[in-house]
Amino acid sequence: MRRDNPNDDMLPDILRRLRALETQSPVGYTSITRGALRVASNEGLIVEGSAKVSGWLVVTGTLKGTGTFDWSGDLILSGSQHVTGPTVFDGTLTINGNTTVNGPFNVVGTWKLIGNGEVQGNVTVTGNVDVNSPGRIRITGGSSPATLENGAMTFGTGGKVEADIAHGGVRMVAGINGVYAGTNAAIIQYGSVSIILSGSGISMFGLDTTPSSLANNAPAGCIWTDGSGKLFEVV
Repeated sequence: MRRDNPNDDMLPDILRRLRALETQSPVGYTSITRGALRVASNEGLIVEGSAKVSGWLVVTGTLKGTGTFDWSGDLILSGSQHVTGPTVFDGTLTINGNTTVNGPFNVVGTWKLIGNGEVQGNVTVTGNVDVNSPGRIRITGGSSPATLENGAMTFGTGGKVEADIAHGGVRMVAGINGVYAGTNAAIIQYGSVSIILSGSGISMFGLDTTPSSLANNAPAGCIWTDGSGKLFEVV
């Protein structure tokens, strides 16, 4: 251990320390534990390597950049955001709150809406629309609301148009009256009276009867009209 000698010349040691101070990096290995470092000039702080913040980085002005913003942790934005350039989300996007789109909205791929919805504007569909059971289509406007469900169109006034699966046709029903149209026949029914048109001719069932004496002695089985247009079966 060297002892300081009061009689030694201190000038060489002072020069050595001064030379070391002049040649070292200005802020190399610098630590600020109290107070602050203030940089007031434009671009006064330039980082050409990398910088690390393990505490808080508080920006009260504008944070500007022209490179890539690479962030791997949670990003919490509590203020307003305005994105003017193209934006791509490759992961899952969840929006909790009201969302307004003021422009064209294009969805390329499969989409699903879960929950109730309302469309207030015009909608044009150029492709197919499938309504799976137990879904239905309801038209509530007009004097007779209509519902399309299970292959049948039901009207609020009581009428219904439905498919006749058993005979391969379609039926229009209102109470006990109906009209049937199929590939082999067409039927008009009013209560118990029906008229059938088919390839074999015209058949009538349930007609009112009239005696032969009131039908100009026509033979039984004939069709008779009394001049008012009503048809009778002669008995």
